[in-house]
Amino acid sequence: MLVRDLTEREPNDPALWIGTFVGGAALDWREYDSSTGPDRVGPAGYGHGADGSAVSIAAVDWEQPDVPEYFSSPGTARLLFEPLDPLTAVPSAAYPEPVLVSTPYLAGVDGTRTSFFGDDHRFYGTSAAAPHVAAMHALAAEYAPDADAEAIVAALVETAAPLTNPHAGVLDDAAVFGAGLADGVALLGALPARSAAGVTAVATSPIRVQVSWAPVAGAAGYVVEVHRGADLVATAEAAGSPVEVAGLEPSTEHTVRVAARNAAGEPGPWTHAVVGTPALPPGPDQDPVAPSGLTESSAGGLAIVWDGGSQAVVSNLPGETWAAAWLYSTPQFLGWVRTDADGVARVPIPSDLEPRAHRLAFLDADGELLGWVGFEVAAPAPSALANSGTEPGLVLPAAALLLAGIALAAIATRRRTAAG
Repeated sequence: MLVRDLTEREPNDPALWIGTFVGGAALDWREYDSSTGPDRVGPAGYGHGADGSAVSIAAVDWEQPDVPEYFSSPGTARLLFEPLDPLTAVPSAAYPEPVLVSTPYLAGVDGTRTSFFGDDHRFYGTSAAAPHVAAMHALAAEYAPDADAEAIVAALVETAAPLTNPHAGVLDDAAVFGAGLADGVALLGALPARSAAGVTAVATSPIRVQVSWAPVAGAAGYVVEVHRGADLVATAEAAGSPVEVAGLEPSTEHTVRVAARNAAGEPGPWTHAVVGTPALPPGPDQDPVAPSGLTESSAGGLAIVWDGGSQAVVSNLPGETWAAAWLYSTPQFLGWVRTDADGVARVPIPSDLEPRAHRLAFLDADGELLGWVGFEVAAPAPSALANSGTEPGLVLPAAALLLAGIALAAIATRRRTAAG
């Protein structure tokens, strides 16, 4: 700040005083508020906060966290001399041109309660704001130990919240508060969570594995993937360990990987384990006795999806077991079928069924009735008789076997009579 003293003074007193002002508010009332020629007006950052090696912090009142404090010193800083070597007496050389340093980087809140000066004292100033941002940096380093200091600072700048510039028109936003107000929650959301340690996978059946891992501090959940070679065959979301993943291929080696999600839900580094699933147990080698007494009370809540082709999908059976499939009314053994983890079985349907109502019944390996479900074969339309025929049997996923509703439709029957 330049002040000309026009009052009476001693002959040796200077006519001009050179001093520094505190904060951007001191610019708002100046008659000469902009630089002219070699005279610089404006920036007030100085010291280690302005040499470019530190993360300089502006101050924002915690009770009004959208406007910088009036005393927070603005930038941009200007370096006129090269760094001084303290081990020599050689003066620093002048830079050919002034070096501009963008400062401050960020803003942090001040005015928080401290017991240092008493029970109810609040500490204000950039000296209070800087430790708050440093604490965010320390927490981020603990949360994401693989991230270095530069990555954390970059994330702080990227996730900073916007602020209002009280000196708009005199100072640029960046000169007043840098990138904005440091946001700890957003910072953690921008950093990857640490990797899950101790990942293990154990096959609990031919088509499922149980995956376990050590908890990750600060994780907002976990994602588990199972790969067979280059193919992703199963995935699961989990709040914690362990988790079971089903739908795998029997007698196959699988790669399991686990990642913790950060505060923004993004997965961090993956940790892998390899597990092999056992082979399916052999099916029963005997033909069971045809069931009887297919009453409505013994239906067992089974459901069927069939599009008139060579295979029907029956659900609500016990999972991961063998079931004997019987076709009615005249009992016909269709063979043993294996249900998946969700209790879904794919049953071969003969191509020469008469157009009428039919039923499928299922027995377990001990000959006990598991349930039954009805379906109907509709008579083909006259125009289709010449082209009647059947396609070879296909093993299709349940989602693909939708009801066509054209000529053949599958319906659940409510027959109350016994089989026969």
